[in-house]
Amino acid sequence: MEADQRHQGPTREGDRGIRR
Repeated sequence: MEADQRHQGPTREGDRGIRR
């Protein structure tokens, strides 16, 4: 999941919905 967080940054409120 670290790779997903580095995609947006400080956003663990819905990393999957933000990087859609």
